[in-house]
Amino acid sequence: MTTIKDVAQHAKVSPATVSRYINNRGYVGTDTRQRIAKAIEELNYVPNEVARSLFQKKSKLIGLLLPDIANPFFPLLAQGVEDYFHQYGYHVILGNIQENPDKIAAYLKMFQQNFVAGILSAVPLNSDELNKATVIVDRTDCQSTYSISANNQQGAQLIVDAITETSYENIVIIAGPQDVVTANTRFHYVTRALANQGVNYQVLENTSYRFNNALTTADRLFTEFPQVDTVIAANDVQAIAIIQKAHQLKRRVPKDLQIIGYDDIPMSELTIPRLTTIQQPAFAMGWQAADMLYQLINEEELVDKHRLLDVKLITRDTLRK
Repeated sequence: MTTIKDVAQHAKVSPATVSRYINNRGYVGTDTRQRIAKAIEELNYVPNEVARSLFQKKSKLIGLLLPDIANPFFPLLAQGVEDYFHQYGYHVILGNIQENPDKIAAYLKMFQQNFVAGILSAVPLNSDELNKATVIVDRTDCQSTYSISANNQQGAQLIVDAITETSYENIVIIAGPQDVVTANTRFHYVTRALANQGVNYQVLENTSYRFNNALTTADRLFTEFPQVDTVIAANDVQAIAIIQKAHQLKRRVPKDLQIIGYDDIPMSELTIPRLTTIQQPAFAMGWQAADMLYQLINEEELVDKHRLLDVKLITRDTLRK
C-alpha cells in the first residue's frame, strides 16, 4: 500500500509538505503542488480518511444509524444517503443496531472517535447531547431538532379508504412494536380513521419488525382470529409472512383473506398474489435527510427543519375488487 512517505519521496519533498497539500493546511508552492499531485496520480495514492480525521478533528465521514439492515426498507433509505453524499466525496459509516437499543451508545462512541462530520439516524436520539450536526429520519418525534419523515396520517387514511371500498367482515390490525414511534403514530391514525367511518376491528399486538417475529405473528393471527378476512399489516414483511401462512392453510388471497401492507419494499411485487401496499419513499427520505445534514455541516440556513414526504397507495392484487 502506498504511503504518504512514498509520495514525498516520489515528489522529492518532505512528508509534512505532502500532508499540508492533502489537508489543504498551510502554504505549498505551485510547482510543489503540481509535483505532489503528479506523484499521487502515478502512485495511485489514496489518503487515509481516518488518519486525516484525527489530524483535522473533522472528516468527510458520515455516521448512519439504522434499526435493522435486514429490514428491506432501510437499505433503500441508506442508498439514498450514500448516493447523495457520494457526489460530495463523503463516505458513510453504518451502525446497525439490529433493533437493540443497547447498541446505540457504542455506535455513537465509534462515530465520535472517527470525528464524523454529522450523524443521520433512523433511531430516535437526543441530538442536543451529541454536539454534532444530526438529522433524524423515519422514526422521528416532535423532540427532533431536524427530521425527515413520511406522512403516516396520509398513509393511514389511504389504507382505510382502500379497505372500506371492498367487502369485509372481520378486520384485524397488526400493531407495530410499541417502542417504535412511527408504529404508534400509524396505529393511532388507522384506528381513528376506522372509528370515524364506524368500522369495527380487532388488534393483534406485535413486538418486533424482524422477519422471524413476522412468521410467529402470522401463526398467531390465524390461531387467535380464525374468522379474519381482512388484515392491515404493520409493514410489508409482516404482510408477506401472512400471505405465506395463508397459502399453507389453503386460504385464498384475496378471496378468503385480503391484506394490505406498508412500505412497498421490492419483495412486495414478487409475492403471489402481488401485495397491495402503501409506498413510503425510502430512497427520497434518505436523500433528503442527507441534503438536510449537508446543509447543517456547511452551516447553511435551513428554512424547513422538519420535512414531511407524501406516501401513496400501490394497488396490486391482495385486496378484493
